[in-house]
Amino acid sequence: MYSNLCSTTEQFNEEITAQTERAAAFLLDVQNARKEYFTHSVAGKLASQYKETFDYFSSGDVSGISQSTTNSINVYRGLTKFRSDWNKEFIQRELLEAEELLSDIDGKSLDAQQRVAVITDEDSNLVLAGAGSGKTLTIAGKVKYLVEHKGVKPEEILLISYTKKSALD
Repeated sequence: MYSNLCSTTEQFNEEITAQTERAAAFLLDVQNARKEYFTHSVAGKLASQYKETFDYFSSGDVSGISQSTTNSINVYRGLTKFRSDWNKEFIQRELLEAEELLSDIDGKSLDAQQRVAVITDEDSNLVLAGAGSGKTLTIAGKVKYLVEHKGVKPEEILLISYTKKSALD
């Protein structure tokens, strides 16, 4: 009986160690994702990839876990809000870094909303704008930003236009 208890205790300790290591890996993955715009799909992938770990910690007493693991749990639980906040910070930093580029798109300067649309790098972006509001200029700005600031090769960009004018610009 004693050996079974020891074996169970050892297994329990091994499981806690493994899950604690996974929680630390989650924080590293989040930190890497924060270096750029933190997309919805990356957040979803991380949430799914580490779900079992954080389910493990939410299923019992976690009073003895480290502060680092507690931080991981809090980030996991609040990932949507944290991602939103981090992306706002990223956009502010990126707007400053790309100021000169965004001020000269074919001799024109983008307004604040256009700049945010260019910097935002979500999986999909919907920009609603009326006639003459600068949609084509914004698209040109996005391409220039990707090529000159992010190092994307022009041949890696697929741009579809529904008007002859914007296709020629």
